[in-house]
Formats: sequence, structure tokens, C-alpha cells
Amino acid sequence: LFLFCTMSLKYARIHPIGKSSRDEGLVRAELAEIGRVETGWRVGGAPKTVEFIVGNLDPEGGGVVSAATSLEIDTMELPIHEKVHILPFQDTFAYNYDNMYQNHIVPFLQTKQVGLFSEGFDFAYDGVRFRVVGVVPEGKQGVAGADTQVFYEGPPIQRVVLTQLHVLPYESSLPEQYKKSKLAVDDVALLRDYVQPHFDNHSSDIVRGQEVTIRDVRFKVISVEPKDGGGCGKDTVLICKGMPLRDAAANAKAKPKAKAATRLSAAQVLGKSSEPPPDEGGKCLVS
Repeated sequence: LFLFCTMSLKYARIHPIGKSSRDEGLVRAELAEIGRVETGWRVGGAPKTVEFIVGNLDPEGGGVVSAATSLEIDTMELPIHEKVHILPFQDTFAYNYDNMYQNHIVPFLQTKQVGLFSEGFDFAYDGVRFRVVGVVPEGKQGVAGADTQVFYEGPPIQRVVLTQLHVLPYESSLPEQYKKSKLAVDDVALLRDYVQPHFDNHSSDIVRGQEVTIRDVRFKVISVEPKDGGGCGKDTVLICKGMPLRDAAANAKAKPKAKAATRLSAAQVLGKSSEPPPDEGGKCLVS
């Protein structure tokens, strides 16, 4: 455990927030002060002159930035929200608003910010689900910094929670290691690596026939219960068993070949040329 906690990172990418200093010495000092870091951690903030979010790491699991760590400081600054309004979903409401703010919202914003977000963004932390219902500047993508005002009270969001969700991946987007055969996918691995992590954090309504892309793998919703759809919850049974799906484009390419073979076979049986008949003004040529 000690070796794991003190593992030195080979590489770390840093994303400065707003007008934060990009001085490598200051960034390294801040990272050295907190010790072990992981992707998504927000570090620094007023009164310090540096504030940033930790990006990609090698190893991916996190570690300590040392003198030997290759540090890349992004030249682009992350836009910062002045204000964000976050509300919980009713079905995961935990005790009271102050409890959810201190034990769920704050830890998420401090350790799980990966990418920009705006109004409509869903997330979850320790089993409680939330949605960003407003940001300032309005409609803009950004991150929550140390100075961002966070509002967290208001009517909880109501929704129908699915009892079951069945999805299947498209064959063309599926990595080889998840293909058991042409007739089956590795459903256990897909649930573990793609489906479960995604729906643990996404609470929007899902309906039959909908397509979802999870880390470049495309999935289609095969069935839902209730049949009118709803959102995933902690008790939703997730299923990923079955044959991988073929793209519509791939099926369309296969159909003309089948028709051509049928026409040729019929021409041979009738002893006629496979050349198409001359135009007879729409008259039927079969007597």
C-alpha cells in the first residue's frame, strides 16, 4: 500500500483554470504539497496564484509528481463558470441539501471534473445523482473553480427509474477483445468497462431504439422496462447479452448483392439472357 501511494508519475498534463499562472515551478510546488493526485482533481485557487485541473496521467491510476515527472502545462485556459446551480434527483435524495452539498457536490467538483460542462450535465457522487440546471455565463461550457458560486437548493428533479435496460454494441465500433464470437459479445466485460460506469453517472431518460456512444463505442437500446422509458438508478438491472449489431450502412451494402444473385439465377433457369430487357414503355414483358 505504501509503494502504491508514493508511486512517481512518468507524465502529468495540467489544465490551467482561467487566468492562472502557468509557471512550472509554482505548479510543481503545489503538486508536491498535496502529494498523490488523480485525473480530475482541482488543485490551487485563491489566495494562491495557480489553479488547475489534473488531466491525463501515466500511470493512469494516479501517483506523485516528482522531479522526474514530465509535466505538460496546457497552453489553453479552461473557461470558468461564475455561478452554477445544481439540483439532486428525488430518487437519490440524501438527508438534506447541506449534507448533499458538503458530502457529494463539493467532493465531485474537487476530484472528478473531467472536461467542460454546462446546463443539463448529469453526474453522481457516492450514489447521489445530480444535474446542473443553470450556469453563468448562460449557455457557456466551463469548469467550476474555487471562486465559482455554487447554488444547490430547489425542487428535487422527478423522474421514472428503469427497472431494466438492455443495450448492445455495434460491431464496427467494438474493440476485438470484447468479441466472444460473431454471435456473442463479452457482456461481463462490456458492463464493467463501459455500460455500468456510464449509467452510474448519467440520469437522463432513455427509450427503446436510442443510441448511446460511450468512449467511442456505439450502443443501441434494445429494450427498457417500463416500456415508456426512464432513467437509470442504483437498482436498474443492466443487460448487454446478445449478438453485436450491424450498421445500417453495412446492411445496405449487402442487399444489392443478394438481389443481383437472384436475378441471375432466375435468368439461368428460364434460359434467358441476364441483360436487362429493352424499354417497352412500362408494359409487362412476362407472358
